Amino acid sequence: MVVVDDESSLMTICEMALASERILKSIRRKTEEARELSILKLLKETESGWAA
Repeated sequence: MVVVDDESSLMTICEMALASERILKSIRRKTEEARELSILKLLKETESGWAA
C-alpha cells in the first residue's frame, strides 16, 4: 500500500507506472518479434535441409 501526501507525489507515481507499462509493452512486442524471427529462421533452415 502506498500513502501519498501530495498531488505532485501522486503524479510522479502515475507517470512512473505509465512509463513501466510502456516499457513492458515494448519488451513484449520485441520478444514476440524475436520469436517470429526465430521461427522464420528455423523454417528456412528446414527448407534448406529438404532441398539438399
